[in-house]
Amino acid sequence: VLDRQGLDAFMRQIRSKFESSLIQDEKNERFPGYARRRWGGALKTLLAAIDKV
Repeated sequence: VLDRQGLDAFMRQIRSKFESSLIQDEKNERFPGYARRRWGGALKTLLAAIDKV
């Protein structure tokens, strides 16, 4: 279980993965958009968790 500061730090890491997924998608032509959808879903879940804290 993460406290508010832990969730904020974790969310920053997920945001950086989400933003860097644009660059990775250009390299990975086999499944375009997969990484962005994956990290976007994780970010959405974290934002919902922060609202409940």
